[in-house]
Amino acid sequence: MPYTKQTRFNKSALLFLATIGLLIATFFIPMPRWARVLADFVIVGGFMFIRRGYVFFSQGAAYFKAGQEEKAMKKLRAAVRAGIGAEYRISVASVFVQKGAVDEGIEILEKVLTENNTVTDTNRAKVALSMGKWVKGDTQRAVELLEQVKENGYTDEGLYVNLSTYLLSDNQIDKAKKVIKEADEKGVALNAMDDNRGWLDIINGRWNKAEQIFDRLINEECVTFPEPYVHGAQVAVHKNEPETAMTYLSWCLARPFSFTSAFTTDYVRKLLAGIRNTATRKDFTAAMEENRVLVAAGKDFPGLDKAVFDGPEFQAPEQKKRQTEKASESDSTAITADDDDERMPDTELNEDD
Repeated sequence: MPYTKQTRFNKSALLFLATIGLLIATFFIPMPRWARVLADFVIVGGFMFIRRGYVFFSQGAAYFKAGQEEKAMKKLRAAVRAGIGAEYRISVASVFVQKGAVDEGIEILEKVLTENNTVTDTNRAKVALSMGKWVKGDTQRAVELLEQVKENGYTDEGLYVNLSTYLLSDNQIDKAKKVIKEADEKGVALNAMDDNRGWLDIINGRWNKAEQIFDRLINEECVTFPEPYVHGAQVAVHKNEPETAMTYLSWCLARPFSFTSAFTTDYVRKLLAGIRNTATRKDFTAAMEENRVLVAAGKDFPGLDKAVFDGPEFQAPEQKKRQTEKASESDSTAITADDDDERMPDTELNEDD
């Protein structure tokens, strides 16, 4: 990564220095004042034209930070059309996948992989592409991409999160165990990795261990991605604590969902409805227990379609705030999936890049 950053800085610095050099040169070349002003205008305009893609990129990052996603997406598309480096396009493509423009993101990433880029950029592109393939349902290709990256020696912490997620969702339990064990050995301590550890515990029926994990993630960390809340609700259902399960699912619906989330809001609402309906609760929760592997992966199971409740909305108690808030970076326009380790490739868009 340092090599990539240095290469990019050198290119930008050389272009900037060349522009400054030309501007200075106009003061030593004999010419009328109007001609010098015109020359300076052309030089500065040329610099801005060459760098316009990066201007669009920075504008897109700023719009995302301001919550104006539609404007942000337009600026990022303009940045790609105008021409930006591979590292920037990878970040843009990752955001596209997260926001639902999956095919567009995949197209950008596949083009990056045909180019002669650094090993780091190639690996990052494969990690991001794996997420796009997973969203499209091509789990086999998603796993292949991450295994290629691992073979190349790229072992970013997020890689373990994504790879174990793909394997767990595809019910490749033995492979998932190996990846999670390797993550344990390397000390990967991301919240999303803990969610996958708890997910594996649910599959294996280790309910006490799962309860400890999700109690921490939900009630202490107050994570902002939805998966732990559904998994925590599964544990509560197993313990015959429907009120806790409903509370967790309600909190889940207050979290931001994306196209890369393992669950949809509709799926979570159905789970909540099925548990709320006291007339069918016993059968519904029994179905959740019997099909815990499917539920944990956000997949349909027998009985889910019968989850109906027409009563008033469930009033969950207010969730406690995280005791130690993460410091905000007021001088950054970084865009990330969320605050705490969502299973997502690097989507950081930063005007400092």
